Amino acid sequence: MTLTEQVKFFLGDSIADRGPRPDGINYSADEIAEFISQGVTLTGAVIVGFMQLSSEWASFALSSQETGLSFDAKETAKGYRDLALFYQNNPIPLIGNKPRTIPLAIQDAYSTPSI
Repeated sequence: MTLTEQVKFFLGDSIADRGPRPDGINYSADEIAEFISQGVTLTGAVIVGFMQLSSEWASFALSSQETGLSFDAKETAKGYRDLALFYQNNPIPLIGNKPRTIPLAIQDAYSTPSI
């Protein structure tokens, strides 16, 4: 898996025409390359990407006069910002140059996750 593919995976941007952006568009190869350029490492690029998503969602609002429904994406923006902060404090562990997932086993609602 290339670094570009890894960044897209962590950002939830790996399915064509179903990107994580408010309009559902995927990030272009140039945009992912810019995240990598700014972030330098996989974790850094993912942080840059989540901050970009947070910014895009923060300015997104949807309203329909036909149905009277509205949607303010501030909570979605906050979720992406929280993910950026999470990865800032918890770098993606690597084995060689590949990300390693850490399985969590939770025994019940009162237990602490064990790694």
